Amino acid sequence: MISINNSSKQWGWLTISIHWLTAATVICLFGLGLWMVELTYYDPWYKQGPVLHKSIGVTLFLLTLIRFIWRLVTVVPDDLPSHKPWERTIAGVVHFALYLLLFMVMFSGYLIS
Repeated sequence: MISINNSSKQWGWLTISIHWLTAATVICLFGLGLWMVELTYYDPWYKQGPVLHKSIGVTLFLLTLIRFIWRLVTVVPDDLPSHKPWERTIAGVVHFALYLLLFMVMFSGYLIS
């Protein structure tokens, strides 16, 4: 049975849930953004679409912030024992870069609005 917290051998259900909720939200926001580009001025969703997009985006920002803080305060499982040290280093850098890019996209969306 998976516990709420991470252990040295596996990710906890809280981390897994936040991960997949974040991924689903990013995909939905991308689809919503593509759909909004096609709206005409006279479409009833022309004004409601951006409001929905912004509110989901703010929620995603808070969720990502919680996820990042949780990542800093909890144990990270060592699930890459067979990899070389340089591969682990690159994986850590890429993981951090994904967090950075996600925050940059959300911050740029805030600036655009």
